[in-house]
Amino acid sequence: MTAIADAEFDGLDPDDYALVELRRRRDGVSDGHAADAASRADLDLIATDALARLAYHLYLGKVDPGRLDPHWNFPRTFDREDAVGVLGRALDSGRVGLLLDRARPEQPVYRAMRRLLIEHLELAGRGGWPKVPGGATLEPGAVDPRVPALRARLAASGDLEGSAFGAPRSHASDSSRVFDPTLARAVATFQRRHLLDADGAVGPATLAALDVPIERRIDQLRVNLERGRWILQHLPDSFVVTNVAAYETYLVVGTRRVWTARCQVGQQGRETPIFRADMRTVVFNPTWTVPSGILARDILPPLKRGDLSVLQRKRLDVLDGRAGSSRPNRSIGRASARGTVPTRSGRTRGRTMRWVA
Repeated sequence: MTAIADAEFDGLDPDDYALVELRRRRDGVSDGHAADAASRADLDLIATDALARLAYHLYLGKVDPGRLDPHWNFPRTFDREDAVGVLGRALDSGRVGLLLDRARPEQPVYRAMRRLLIEHLELAGRGGWPKVPGGATLEPGAVDPRVPALRARLAASGDLEGSAFGAPRSHASDSSRVFDPTLARAVATFQRRHLLDADGAVGPATLAALDVPIERRIDQLRVNLERGRWILQHLPDSFVVTNVAAYETYLVVGTRRVWTARCQVGQQGRETPIFRADMRTVVFNPTWTVPSGILARDILPPLKRGDLSVLQRKRLDVLDGRAGSSRPNRSIGRASARGTVPTRSGRTRGRTMRWVA
C-alpha cells in the first residue's frame, strides 16, 4: 500500500490501484472484525491485482501510444511467464518496493523528472508559487511595486541566486522594489530554462511563463513521465534523442549529453512524430527534399501566384530534371522537393526543390 501511494510520484493515480479499498479491507482484517479466511483471501486478491497492474504500468506505460497515434512504430512487449516469476519472487521475499523500482525506466532523465514531480507536488501542497502581476515590461534597473513578487516567484522555482526549488516565500524576504542585477540574472536563468530570449527583462512572453500555475507544470511532468515509460526502457549506453519541445537533438553516452544540435520540428497540426527505432546509417550534411505536404501547402501556392521570392526566403534550389540531368538554379538560393513549379510564362514543368545544408 505504501508503494501504491508512492505511484503519485510517477504521475499515476493511486486510486487506480484500489488504494482506498485496500486500506478499508486491511483495517477490517487487522481490527479482527473480518478476520475470516474469505476476507483475507479477498484482500490478498485485490492487493495482488493492484500490484501487478502498477508494475505493468510502470514498465510499459498506462496509455497505449498506438491508440493516440496510428503511426506509432515501437512495439511494447514483455515475457509474461518471466513477469509472473518476477512478481512471485518479489511477493515471496517481501521486496515489493524493489520490484516496482526495477519496473521503472532506469534512464536518468526519468529519475530526474520523477524528482521534479515530487518537488512540484510538495510546493503545490504549500500553495505553489506567487503570481507576478501584469503590467508594462519590467526592465533591469526599474523601480516597480511588482518587483518583490517577481523576486519571490523566482526564489520559489530556484532561479534566484542562493535559493532552491520550493524555497519558502520567506526566503525572498527582500522587499526592495529595485530590479537589481541579481534579479536580472535570475530572470535570464528562468528564460533559458523556458527557451525564451534571455534578455533579463520581463515582457509578455516571460510573464506568461512565470504565471503558469504549478498544477499545469505538474500535469506536464505527468505526461512526460508516461511518455518516458513508452520509450526509455532498455536503451543502449549510447543513443540519439530529439527534444521536440526544445528544438534540439542530443547524443547521450552513458549518463552524459556529449553533443547537442538544433533541429527542425513540425508545427501544430503537422507535429513531429514520437517514435523509437534503431539507427543503421548516419548521413552528414545531407540535402533535404521538401516533403509533399509542405510542398503543397507552403511552396506551390505562392509560386502559382507568381511569387518566386518564396524560394529565396526558404533557401531552395530548383533542379531541372529534364533529360536525366539536374541543373540547380543558383540565382534563387540554396535548399530542395519534388513537384511541379510554374515557369515565368505561367506554364508548369517537372522540377525538384532541395534544401542544401
